[in-house]
Amino acid sequence: MPDLSEDPSIFRRPFRFETLDSQSIILFKSVWDPSMCHDLDIKVKFFCLQPLYDLFQLHQREAPFISRFLQRIGPSLEHLTISLSHYGRPYSSYEPGISSLLDPIHVSQCVNLRSLEIGEIRLEDQAPDSAKMIDVVRTFLSALPSPRALQEISITVNLIAPSLEDHLAVLKLFKWSSLVETVQRLFPNLHKLVIHMGTREPQYFNLFLDLLRQVPNYKELEKAGVIELLSA
Repeated sequence: MPDLSEDPSIFRRPFRFETLDSQSIILFKSVWDPSMCHDLDIKVKFFCLQPLYDLFQLHQREAPFISRFLQRIGPSLEHLTISLSHYGRPYSSYEPGISSLLDPIHVSQCVNLRSLEIGEIRLEDQAPDSAKMIDVVRTFLSALPSPRALQEISITVNLIAPSLEDHLAVLKLFKWSSLVETVQRLFPNLHKLVIHMGTREPQYFNLFLDLLRQVPNYKELEKAGVIELLSA
């Protein structure tokens, strides 16, 4: 990784970005770390927070820098995407690093956030601990400091199980009703909650929709366009 701090003059200027991601900013850590560059003037509209190639590295070393950077650009951030997938590995093999992506401190300064996308949450019958991610997501949403600014939330959920019976058991881990209730309570100006539901058995999708539509007031919310369920 290059050390750009020896000739930082070019970086002592205002920066304005439409889009940045966590992998790209690692290259500029030596000049963009708010803990060292106290006069850093940088604004970003869209940021993608994603696992690095080495999640242990992200969790142990780079996560503090990424968190500081997100807090610095927070007031300018309008759209945030958080990618939880990492080469298809189950949560049990990388949950500490993944959970760190949803640390509420990252968004403590995001007072103007208009849209949030989280994907993919993997719910697996062979990894019961994967259900903890739903609680992590709900805690993360509760910590957002921009409840009146947020207009759209998109969440991708992937169900992984060998049979229909197991799929239905995994679907219960989604805690869909609680999530809808949390979102309605926290974000009074939310225009849309989009859930992308994925499964390796697409023939089950309509059945999943029927079950999820049993949430109180769901039909009214769907008719108004507030909630949308899609196949991932």
